[in-house]
Amino acid sequence: MGEKRHGNGQEDHKGRRPSVISAVIPAFNEESALEQAVLTTAAELERLSPSGWEIIIVDDGSRDRTFQVAQKLTHDPHIKLLRHQHNRGKGAAVRTGVLQTSGDAVLIMDADQSTHPGTLESFIPVLAEGSDLVTGDRRSPQASIERPQSLLRHIMGGVYAAMARMVTGSSLRDFNCGFKLMRGDVARSMLGQCRSDRWVWDVEVIALAVRQGVAVTAVPVTWRQGERTSVAPFHAALTSFVELAKLWFRLRNNGTTGR
Repeated sequence: MGEKRHGNGQEDHKGRRPSVISAVIPAFNEESALEQAVLTTAAELERLSPSGWEIIIVDDGSRDRTFQVAQKLTHDPHIKLLRHQHNRGKGAAVRTGVLQTSGDAVLIMDADQSTHPGTLESFIPVLAEGSDLVTGDRRSPQASIERPQSLLRHIMGGVYAAMARMVTGSSLRDFNCGFKLMRGDVARSMLGQCRSDRWVWDVEVIALAVRQGVAVTAVPVTWRQGERTSVAPFHAALTSFVELAKLWFRLRNNGTTGR
C-alpha cells in the first residue's frame, strides 16, 4: 500500500465503505476492447458494491464503432453512454463523465484494462481509511508490470513525472496511471475545476489536491501495456509537455488551476 501524501483533516467518512460506486470509462477508438472492459467492470462492481453502482462510458468522438458497441451495452440500466461529437481529449472525456456521476465513490479507468478492474477491491479500503483520492502507482518498487512500456515511453514518462512534481509540489512517482478512485464529492468538485482537456488532466487534479488539502494515497498496481494504442508517442509527449508548461504558468500567475 502506498503512502498518504496529503491530509485535509476531514475524517467524517473514515471507516465507511462507499455504498454506491460510479465508474467512468473514457473511450476513443476502443471498439475492440470496450465491451470486455465494461462487462468485466460491471461484474466487479456488482460483487463489490451490490447496493448500487453505475458505469458511464464517454465516447470521445471515436471514428470507429466504439459508439455502436457502447450503445448495445446500455440495455443494462446501470450503464450509461455519453458522447462527444468531436474528439476533445481524455481530460475532457473524464470531466464529462465524472460530472454526471451520482456515486459516493468514483472510479476512473481505461478501456484497455491496463490495470484490471479487480484492483478496485484493494482501493476501496484505502478510501474508507480516510483518503479522498487513491491513485495507481506503476513506478513503485512493489508494482507488478506484466507487459512493460517501450524503453522510450518509460524514459519520457520519468521525465514527465519529474516535471509534474515540480509543477504540483507533490512527491508522487506516477501521475498518469489511468486507474483512480475518489470520493464522489471530491471527484465532482475537482474535475469541475479542471481546465485541461488532454493528457495533463491527472497532474491538474493532483495540483488541486495539494492546494486544497485533499488526502491522496498512491497504491502499487499490477499493470500491462495495452497491445494496441491510438496514441502517437512523440505527438503525445509534445502535447503533454506543452500542456504541463501551460499548467505551470496558470499556477504561477493565478495560484489556482482556473483560467
